[in-house]
Amino acid sequence: NSKWSVEFDYQFLFEGARTTIRHAFLLPDDEKFISDLGVTSFRPVSQPLVSLTNIRWNKRLNFGPLKQERLNFKVSDLVFVPAGLTTLSGKTPVSKTTFNLTNLSAYNFWKVGVTVVLYTGSQVVGVNYISLEKIMSAQTVPVEVNWFQALGQVTKSEVYVDVNILDDSIYMNFAPGERNDYRQMPR
Repeated sequence: NSKWSVEFDYQFLFEGARTTIRHAFLLPDDEKFISDLGVTSFRPVSQPLVSLTNIRWNKRLNFGPLKQERLNFKVSDLVFVPAGLTTLSGKTPVSKTTFNLTNLSAYNFWKVGVTVVLYTGSQVVGVNYISLEKIMSAQTVPVEVNWFQALGQVTKSEVYVDVNILDDSIYMNFAPGERNDYRQMPR
């Protein structure tokens, strides 16, 4: 939706089990993967359900220019290295994705989330999330994301930057009480 942002809690339900409740957001015109990584299951999960709670919508006026100005990151030199080419202590297979992330905005961020999705054809075969701290304006950060297993033939990698630019607390050097220049109207 181009005029609404939303924050919500979510958890996955499967075969009588529940994952931990997590918090997420979507910006206007946003799409994203929501996940809970490292969940233990005694058998493959075939059809999990997603439970959304504490849903809070906020209308955003003129969001496009704000997004273009503040959510301006570039991913470069994206490479997937399969487990056969790298190991941990010579025993554990480690697949990894490396890339450079450049903050092209004029803003400094305390924390930037990054989701990496790996595909074989159109099928997702790996998802991982990392959090990078203190990303400065014009800074390029080398990033390495590891999977401690062999993932088979990966044909495509995608990187998604996850920053709630509507949350003042993510910006470094904002004076106390200073607000962003967007207009918020309750639903």
